[in-house]
Amino acid sequence: RGDVTWHNNFAVVRDVYTYIIFPDKGFINITGIKSVCGTSEVISKFCKTFDLSEKDVFTELTIDNISSSGTFGRTINLDKLLQLINSAEKKEFTVHFDRNFYPGAFCKKIGFGTVTVFSSGKYVIVGPKCSETVTHLARLMYATICKL
Repeated sequence: RGDVTWHNNFAVVRDVYTYIIFPDKGFINITGIKSVCGTSEVISKFCKTFDLSEKDVFTELTIDNISSSGTFGRTINLDKLLQLINSAEKKEFTVHFDRNFYPGAFCKKIGFGTVTVFSSGKYVIVGPKCSETVTHLARLMYATICKL
């Protein structure tokens, strides 16, 4: 069944996926799922791992955080990106960049998620609840970068 670590009110089981189980609340958080399409396979794996029936376990699926990554295909001057975003008349993002703290610029769109942009052109998107929002954030940031 993998490696199990108990904490005060939850257990963490590391197997093919990481299962965070809150037995008192009847809640399971599964991390490491590679795509939304893979959720039913992961739930089946969970049930097999713990010898449970899916109808007894699965009642509701909530996607609370999608993360994705990619590249804009060009290097990016993060200082100029910070200036551009902060000087925009219509602010699409709030941005935090401090190269002494972290090598990426955190560009947050309230209610949608955060795009962390690196000078290499790579990016990481965290926080969306659906794949359409991931696409929207990537396109919005790409349009912003094209103005540099």
